[in-house]
Amino acid sequence: MAIQWHREDAAMNDLLALLTDNRFMPHGHCYLWRPDLLWTNVIADGLITFSYITIPFTLIYFIHKRKDVPFDWMLAAFGVFILACGTSHVMEILTIWQPYYWLSALVKVITAIASVITAVLLIRLVPAALKIPSPQQMARVNDELREAQAELVTTARRAGMAEIATNVLHNVGNVLNSVNVSAQVLYDKVHTSKG
Repeated sequence: MAIQWHREDAAMNDLLALLTDNRFMPHGHCYLWRPDLLWTNVIADGLITFSYITIPFTLIYFIHKRKDVPFDWMLAAFGVFILACGTSHVMEILTIWQPYYWLSALVKVITAIASVITAVLLIRLVPAALKIPSPQQMARVNDELREAQAELVTTARRAGMAEIATNVLHNVGNVLNSVNVSAQVLYDKVHTSKG
């Protein structure tokens, strides 16, 4: 067990030594260590990194707050891709002073993999995403539904009024029937008492 541990430890040390190999020249030499050029690149890469790191966390917050977002997994893929891009800009800053080009290359490979996966997923997603109604289409459907509802309410009111009129006529008919029966009874009494 101890032998295996030493092998894993040695392999990790070898990998770390490769990734942080400092036999190369720092990137700052390419800039001739000119502060204006060096700091312009550092500040630009720093701002890009800040943006690239902010975007995924904003996407995570959005997905967390809006559980109904379709294709939230695509936003997660974008988040990984953008975070990887931000990390590659961190490496651009680091390699100005430290020649960790193998580590930088590894970060770029990871970024490339995340980029390709995100691009393929996005291409496959577009047909389904195009089927999602636009806000304008949804507004149009909502307007049509409101109009249909208003027509139903009007029809129901008319039907209700017709029912009320039928009931009133029925009741008036009953009253007239009662009056007619009462009149007949009176008529019969009057004619019976004369006769």
